[in-house]
Amino acid sequence: MAANIAPNTLNTGWSGHPLARGLAVEHGRLLAVIVLILVVLAQSVISQSGFNRVGQSLQDFYHRLAPRDVTSLPVVIVDIDEATLKAQGQWPWPRTRLAELIDKVGRQKPLAIGLDIIMPEPDRLSPGRFAREQPGIPAELGRQLATLPSNDNLFAQTIARWPVALGRAALTVKQQSGDLAPVPQTPVQISDSRQLASFPQFADHLTNTREIEKTAFGYGYLNSVLDPDGIMRRVPTVIKVSKQLAPTMGVELIRIALGANWIETMKTADGVDGVRIGDIVLPTDPDGWIDLHFSPADPRRRVSAQKIFQGAIDKSLLENKLVMIGVTGLGVADVYSTPVTPRMDGVEIQAQFIENLLYGTRLAKSPDSGASVLIALLIVASLIIVLGPRFGPGFMTAATVAIVALSLVVGFEFFRLAQQLVDPGFLILGVVLSYLVMMVARIIEDDQDRRLMSFNLLVEREDNARMSGELNAAREIQMGILPDPENIEGLPENLDLHAFLEPAREVGGDLYDLFMLDEHRLFFVIGDVSGKGVPASLFMALSKALCKSAALRTDASVAELMTTANREISRENPAFMFVTAVAGVIDSRTGELEFCNAGHDSPCVVAPGLATKSLNSDGGPPLCVIDDFDYPLDKARLEPGETLVLTTDGVNEAMTASQKMYGTDRLTVCLTRNSDNNAPKNVVATLYDDVKTFVAGAEPNDDITVVAIRFREPVI
Repeated sequence: MAANIAPNTLNTGWSGHPLARGLAVEHGRLLAVIVLILVVLAQSVISQSGFNRVGQSLQDFYHRLAPRDVTSLPVVIVDIDEATLKAQGQWPWPRTRLAELIDKVGRQKPLAIGLDIIMPEPDRLSPGRFAREQPGIPAELGRQLATLPSNDNLFAQTIARWPVALGRAALTVKQQSGDLAPVPQTPVQISDSRQLASFPQFADHLTNTREIEKTAFGYGYLNSVLDPDGIMRRVPTVIKVSKQLAPTMGVELIRIALGANWIETMKTADGVDGVRIGDIVLPTDPDGWIDLHFSPADPRRRVSAQKIFQGAIDKSLLENKLVMIGVTGLGVADVYSTPVTPRMDGVEIQAQFIENLLYGTRLAKSPDSGASVLIALLIVASLIIVLGPRFGPGFMTAATVAIVALSLVVGFEFFRLAQQLVDPGFLILGVVLSYLVMMVARIIEDDQDRRLMSFNLLVEREDNARMSGELNAAREIQMGILPDPENIEGLPENLDLHAFLEPAREVGGDLYDLFMLDEHRLFFVIGDVSGKGVPASLFMALSKALCKSAALRTDASVAELMTTANREISRENPAFMFVTAVAGVIDSRTGELEFCNAGHDSPCVVAPGLATKSLNSDGGPPLCVIDDFDYPLDKARLEPGETLVLTTDGVNEAMTASQKMYGTDRLTVCLTRNSDNNAPKNVVATLYDDVKTFVAGAEPNDDITVVAIRFREPVI
């Protein structure tokens, strides 16, 4: 039957679908190889695009863990902040006020001053222009105002006195037809025209008014180019505006500070690897950009412009420093998202750009890192694909977790210690996808195995059901051969008794028997067969039957009965089992007790108000241990009101889940504690409840049997 049904079982359910079976071919190795090839191809395509979202997100995570440590501050930001705008008036200011600020900064002897501000239109607050736009002004006053110099002229005169670099903005979309009008520009020399293709291209630019630009010391572009995810990570050193190369603001400020007349790009086979300013070479990426290693915004870089207006700063604060003047007041500042913070002022980014250039703290990209990561990916993924099915899901999971963790740590250590951008993103992606494919294949195979096991389990359950039915029938038969303690035929009125047996399994090996030998004498026996389950139950039935048979055949003493039973049971014992037992006879007229102990626990006597005592005796070995052993007879007397209690070792050897044993001492304490009510039913119930409370639900390890017989009073 199983041979016919099991193969069909594998073709049912989701794991039996042809697609699922195809995924599990070769334990998923074939699909994992295909996925690995696709990951390698995707890496090649994305690396050509210049932006890897997964890798950049990982680098941002490293950035937040290990931002740049600021040890020196060559740039000071003069911050036109909220406090300054509140004191000096809303933005934009008259150019004369901005000129006043530049003049105060210049008197502090900085190396260069950069304006993170662009002024493409004439100042509307210049006297002549103001007069023209205010028709209510008297004509004579208007003519007098028109004779005054413009604010732009005064501003130009101011910046001519100090080493000021004006800000410009390169535009990606052309704003005017034809070629750009000639404007002053810092010369950028190149040694090879092929380098032109390396620099970012812009079609147009936004400059300041011609009157202002003609007197400046330099011109720096303020462009901040965002990655496709809207985060700024890179800044160019040199850009191409229409047909002309030009420096960005940070490079221009360094040139002015060094007193150099031009900037020179350094040639490599791939493009450029730096810019030379005077005798200093500033390394860059091959395209002339640098990846900034950001620090958090540092308040030590900033000084409020209002403090400069008030003259409330240390005179040495700006001396021999590069100064950036920018507006950071709410609503007028340009802010960008960076790897270390979602909002950073543009002027702060310019300052950090200069620090990265001067101190060589930029994040460099190793040209060989991509190939190294690809080789590592192929090696580790191949190991998982080849060895994973052999060593199982535990190995695959541990190996994948270890590889991912090691990749993250290695990438982070390169970032932290060497400022190297090593991107393990595709290695992690390839390994994780290979792992997932192999695990899906394993799940499919496991589901097929479960279906086959379910079929086999169904067959086994049917067999077990039949066996369970047979065991239940055996239990009923076994319990049925035990006497009902409520219906002992001929039991004298001055004897009370109760008995309880609970097998540890469906059937057990404990036994007891109670019957009258004549109208005055009660025979009792309690025993425990070695072993458990069906063999013990069968031997128990045999032992009980032979004991009763021996007791009813002759009027011999209990000791002689035990000797006879031992001999007869031993002959029917092919499995070499044994039985511990206590058998005895109580004379209901006097309370006289004759008993014999065959390796069993001693009986106990419980009397109201007294401590429980044990009826110890020499006894003998368990039945079936020594075939011809002559068991000695022991005698005792039950006083009126005393109860004889017999138990099997399922009581005193009951154990908790932590293997703590109930013990004889606890049994004695329990019987003594409840001795005032020593009625047999109460004694049995109280002792059983105490055992169950002690084991606290632990699985029983042996049958529990308790027999209690109370002698009320003698018969006169």
